[in-house]
Amino acid sequence: MPGTGIHTTGPPGQWNPPPSRPVRTYQLWHDLFMAEHEPDEPGVLRKLKPLVMLIPAHAVVTALAWRDLRGRSPEQLRGSKRFWRVVSGANTLGSLLYFTLGRKRAKS
Repeated sequence: MPGTGIHTTGPPGQWNPPPSRPVRTYQLWHDLFMAEHEPDEPGVLRKLKPLVMLIPAHAVVTALAWRDLRGRSPEQLRGSKRFWRVVSGANTLGSLLYFTLGRKRAKS
């Protein structure tokens, strides 16, 4: 019955929880690391390829952001150096935010 919290998939008069929907992240994690796969299986390698490519890209962008932070004075930044180190190290988007929003533009 809609709106009552009672689902009619089971015996009458018994409360049945709604059917759970699969979570894609969990399935991907399970498929990659928990399920038994052969290391040379193409499906596993195909799923790992984006992750393998993103990790070095994140490391490079973060290193560039931290190098730029080290060479700037606090007056040239919007916010503290500590804040931008934490934000840029957390994920790649944080490093990109530092380059777009964290630095003050030089006056010409």
